[in-house]
Amino acid sequence: MSLAKEKRQILAEYPSCYACDAAKTSMEHAPPKCFFPEETDEKGIQPFRRDLIKVPSCDRHNTEKSGDDVYALWHLAALDGVNDCGHMVRENLLRRIAARDWKERGGALMRRIANEIQEIDQGRPVGRTDSQRMIRFIRECAQAVYFFHTFKKLTLPLRVTNLSNDFRDVAKTEILQQRERSFDSEMGASEIHGANPDVFNYSISEKTEQGIILVRLVFYGTLKHWIFHHPNVGPQPST
Repeated sequence: MSLAKEKRQILAEYPSCYACDAAKTSMEHAPPKCFFPEETDEKGIQPFRRDLIKVPSCDRHNTEKSGDDVYALWHLAALDGVNDCGHMVRENLLRRIAARDWKERGGALMRRIANEIQEIDQGRPVGRTDSQRMIRFIRECAQAVYFFHTFKKLTLPLRVTNLSNDFRDVAKTEILQQRERSFDSEMGASEIHGANPDVFNYSISEKTEQGIILVRLVFYGTLKHWIFHHPNVGPQPST
């Protein structure tokens, strides 16, 4: 048995959740399967859905957060600057999600997202997001890939950064770019992981002596988020 298959078998048999001590009730994709284009090649194979990351999960950290998953997908795949994979998800899967939402829920999700749009700038929607919902999604995705990679649960206080992409605010953009350079520098030459890197990839850096853990998540080739633990920094404040 290959090491990859052995690892996946161990994960499948693991008795508790990746993010807490509750009993496992299912296997959770990280990020969720809907983030990966479902298009097939000439052989009928889905090239962007190979070797997806799956970790043991309880109901709370899988089925009960499905609304967060769809909400985050809508805000990530629909952003300006995503690569072709992001466009594929937006033009196909997101359109079907919207149609189903209108049919089955009277457009509850679509109305909520529409209410978040404050204006259209150069053809691009500009607005606000539910930051706590996005933080929760990104944090749990980081916990899942960390567990997949290390077989350790990341239950320490965590901070999520780089939630904004306000392209109109030059000063804010410069701050975000400086933050990106700083975090990338801290990550150093950390290896990039992910079987479908154009959709999603991640890197992990642990500075054991300082008690620091850094996880970088990249969606659709350009959207970077950092999740970190620092012994001198508390958990994410409420907004």
